[in-house]
Amino acid sequence: MDIYKRNFLLAGIGLALPWALLHAENEKADLPAIGSRLQLEALPLLNGEVLNPQQLKGQWLVLYYWASWCPFCAQQTPEMQKLHEKIKNKGMTVLGISIDKQLQNAKTHFQKNGYNFDSAWLKPELKTVIYKPRSIPTTLIFNPQEKLVQAEKGQIFSEDIENLSKYIM
Repeated sequence: MDIYKRNFLLAGIGLALPWALLHAENEKADLPAIGSRLQLEALPLLNGEVLNPQQLKGQWLVLYYWASWCPFCAQQTPEMQKLHEKIKNKGMTVLGISIDKQLQNAKTHFQKNGYNFDSAWLKPELKTVIYKPRSIPTTLIFNPQEKLVQAEKGQIFSEDIENLSKYIM
């Protein structure tokens, strides 16, 4: 490689690296801070029931944001269902939060796919009370003291979802 090409490539890397580091830091800033406390109020669930935050006291909570139109959620949600089946009644709860614009879209999608973990719809009036991620899927893990211990933005894969049960096993 001649010296001009080499210098051109090095200059490009030198310009791109700070941008990439800044972008990565901004990506993390979109998530709630580790250690932040969970703020939930009574949530109407897609199945018609109401989830009272008191029901989650002393439990690990996997808070999973999804939407019916999200292709990454279409891959991750079945894995969340498997996690739910594995950890229900063992001190951990999976709670989905749909960010669909229409409640019926979320309900139809959930029923059509046979999901049965608790899931609510992030209706407009809840957006001022509950954290709303900028991208989905987003997965937040809260300990029994209601403090955030892990936050994942974007799709996480089956082995990573399976590993979430480490908190109770």
